[in-house]
Amino acid sequence: MKALATPTKIAIVALNASLLASCASQPTGGETIGAWVGYQEQKLSDSSYQLSYTNRSSQADEQAGWQQVEGLWHQRAKELCSNGQYDSSEMIQSKPCRTHYVVYGKYLRRESTCLMELSGLVDCK
Repeated sequence: MKALATPTKIAIVALNASLLASCASQPTGGETIGAWVGYQEQKLSDSSYQLSYTNRSSQADEQAGWQQVEGLWHQRAKELCSNGQYDSSEMIQSKPCRTHYVVYGKYLRRESTCLMELSGLVDCK
């Protein structure tokens, strides 16, 4: 089998490097890690919202992590309602995991980050 010529090797290495760099610059789906964390809300009517809060828990205790997520969800629900009073329903906890790529010097590493997400309906009183 004939060895590849040096310019061909260089072209292949350059192509692979550019492909890896494009993957490394953004997590899967074209989102940044920061886009996965925070609030998402959708106004359903003048007085109701679909609200989600997602966070990476820094708590060693999972229960404490869920309490933090729930507290921040309720804080945002109060902000959405002009008088701060609301009813919540259809609360769902989930732990989605997202894959992303991290560059360490000249190496690329695929990592998975699991999050805590709380979703539900907010009905302002």
